[in-house]
Amino acid sequence: MTTLDSLDPDALYVPGLRFWSRTYSGRFAIVAQNVNGAIELWHAMRDPDVGQLLAHSPTPRDGYDAAAGCVVLGGPCHARESFPAYTHDFRPLLAAGEDKAVLRLLADWHDQTLGTRVTTS
Repeated sequence: MTTLDSLDPDALYVPGLRFWSRTYSGRFAIVAQNVNGAIELWHAMRDPDVGQLLAHSPTPRDGYDAAAGCVVLGGPCHARESFPAYTHDFRPLLAAGEDKAVLRLLADWHDQTLGTRVTTS
């Protein structure tokens, strides 16, 4: 079984997307991010069955809540959460120790939610 604190964010290279990890408020998290925004996957330190997927967008989006200060994006943020995505999609992969599959799925969620991962600056 893999937990997010032991998952290596460098285990998968995806052009135009950066994976990084963080620990905060009793949670382990891994983030897939680029200029379009970030998808954050977290679970509770004491119970990896409790987790969530959060989308962080730097621009307003329908169904997203505005937040003045976002630690993930480092400024204004529009966020949306999903508990079922963690439970149904990510938890089984973590339980099976499928690190690369977790990162691939996180990259897919980023693409589907925030747009293409290849961006021009």
